[in-house]
Amino acid sequence: MKTFFACLVAATLLTVGAQVGAAQELRGKIVGTVTDGTGAVIPAANVTLANDNTNVEAVAQTTAAGQYLFDFVLPGTYTVTVEAEGFRSFRQQNILVQTRADITVNAALELGAVTETVTVEEAPVAVQFTTTTMETTLDTKLSQELPLLNRNPYMLAALNPAVNYR
Repeated sequence: MKTFFACLVAATLLTVGAQVGAAQELRGKIVGTVTDGTGAVIPAANVTLANDNTNVEAVAQTTAAGQYLFDFVLPGTYTVTVEAEGFRSFRQQNILVQTRADITVNAALELGAVTETVTVEEAPVAVQFTTTTMETTLDTKLSQELPLLNRNPYMLAALNPAVNYR
């Protein structure tokens, strides 16, 4: 009986520890699909993710379905570059990765030489379709400029539409 109880307590602690660890994750991910002008996927395209602040780069190749994934991306501003033989290079700049962001950057490559580059400078829309999690990130400026009732910082949680106060 003592052994069963000890196993039950250990399993509970491991489960709670795993949930707490997952809740503290701050890294996000960038995913996307690479297609040509007709909408056909491009396998084995080279995709480079570059951190604009640190100049650190990560390289991946698209799968047979034309998809790529950069997981465990630290918050910051990034540039995604896609290259494939027989196509112009594609570059998406100003990708803002916030805490636990899940960003999709799809690339549509045009026929041409690899030396030609199509550059998109606008930031992609920060809508997350690949997760059911609802989150809100509050930066220091926002928290200092918002009026707080009774000077209670916990009231900022009410800015998230998923929070219900009773």
